[in-house]
Amino acid sequence: MVQITRICSLIALSGAVLIANPAAAKRSNTPPSTALKDYMLARVADQKGDPADALVRYSRALDKDSGNKAIAMQAFRAAVREGDFKFAARAAQLLAAEANLPFDVQTMLLTDRVKAGDWKGAKARITQIETADNLRFMAPILRAWIAQSTKDVDPLSFLSGLPAQSSSSLYAPEHRAYLLMVRGSEADSVTLTRSLVLANDGLPALRLSVATSLMRAGKAEAGLGMLGVEQAALSGARNMAQTNAKALPPPVRTTAQGIAQFYSRLSSDLLENNSADYALVMARFARYLDPVNPFVALSEARALAGSKLTVAAEKAYEKLSVDPIIAAKAQDARVGLLADLDRNEDAIALARRLAFEKGAGIFRMINLGDLLGRAEKYEEAGRAYDAALQANLAGDNSVETWALWYLKATAFERGKNWPQARAAFERSVALAPNQPGPLNHFGYALLERRVDIPAALALTRRAYQLKPGDASIADSYGWALYLSGDLENAVDTLETAVVGEPTEPTLGDHLGDVYWAAGRRIEARYAWKAALIYAEKDLASRLKDKIEFGIEPARPPVG
Repeated sequence: MVQITRICSLIALSGAVLIANPAAAKRSNTPPSTALKDYMLARVADQKGDPADALVRYSRALDKDSGNKAIAMQAFRAAVREGDFKFAARAAQLLAAEANLPFDVQTMLLTDRVKAGDWKGAKARITQIETADNLRFMAPILRAWIAQSTKDVDPLSFLSGLPAQSSSSLYAPEHRAYLLMVRGSEADSVTLTRSLVLANDGLPALRLSVATSLMRAGKAEAGLGMLGVEQAALSGARNMAQTNAKALPPPVRTTAQGIAQFYSRLSSDLLENNSADYALVMARFARYLDPVNPFVALSEARALAGSKLTVAAEKAYEKLSVDPIIAAKAQDARVGLLADLDRNEDAIALARRLAFEKGAGIFRMINLGDLLGRAEKYEEAGRAYDAALQANLAGDNSVETWALWYLKATAFERGKNWPQARAAFERSVALAPNQPGPLNHFGYALLERRVDIPAALALTRRAYQLKPGDASIADSYGWALYLSGDLENAVDTLETAVVGEPTEPTLGDHLGDVYWAAGRRIEARYAWKAALIYAEKDLASRLKDKIEFGIEPARPPVG
């Protein structure tokens, strides 16, 4: 329920960010002809994917008609997208007096006051933000950090007593940990941080901040202990702390830094909820408040990539790839960006280099295998997974052994190296007899090749018992029953599979074959016709042939 509340709030936030003020648009005067020309050329540049040129033209248009709210709104958003905060603040100020301001403008106005240290102005902006139901969850964290600077009230009071199901309560604990450290309650901060790490995604930014605070207080051992040994995200920080702790980035201590961390986390959550444009807004504001924190910079780079600003994203990842704190994260993210751009060879080349670096770990080798498989280089993919398996056997147990055998089996099977695939499948199911994935895959691979049908039936039956609601597993089991001669149970099982996944054509194809074998010819053709709606290429051709001619007894169906 908590996760649902969080996602709903973020989706609501997304909807609020980029909604223009229609009333302001109606009141806007028609721009003078020269301003209108610049404005239209800016929109064209936007459409062409040239945001830098768009920003220049919006700026010109706004210079010529600064009272035009429509131009100011577009200029503001172009400036945020490009990271020009001086111009963004100027454009936002031109909109400040408008009623019902969209969230991104309100947040810019607040952020600009925080950056300037104008706490009275910042409080006024938080009050405005609180008027929107779907944005109110931000207020406790914002007010807590403002109170840390104004000293007029205990900042921790804003983070207490929050409704358990509210989005505020999901972000408040980590900010309590930050503020406890800032206020000198080291032991309480460390205890809370440790408990949060167990319940969250590791919170590397918080852990680094607490660790650095401890080390600067002369508690090097405690600081290193906070960085731990299990988090790959902090390996660069651990190395730096052991060699030159003074070079670590400063801990989060100021209001601007604290709010930047809040924005950065919001950005990451929005990105996970497929709200990339809104994630970029929050990431940009975070970077404006804290331009040196490496995790804030990484959040911005990810948001750029998610917003398809690929040139800027690649430059950001390239720059971060030499930052000792987050180089590994940035390099891995850059591989993903190259793959998303279909620059497969570049992605594979970088992934291969990273996978064979000293201490690279299993996940980089798995990532290389995934990329090679995507490029249909299945033999190489199988060898990459085998290298990960060897690392696992040598003591790196970050991935379960059965899963690595399964990845290796899948790659070799797709590469038509059946002997290697079968051996790997056998090892995988032997190690994980209760994992339905490898059981089903191995069983179906045997069925496709018409080898060892009794073994295939046993494997798929076990997978079906473990996960009876999975349509693909029901299909495999039903097909195994059919090839074993049990038509009655095959029909029942395949009908269940088709009900569970009616748009998967392979399932309908199999059901039609079994109907035909059972003498139910009309139902067979109906099942094939339904499957044909979604079928492509070879399967579509086979279905058309079956619909026209049926299945000859001497010509068994293709599984």
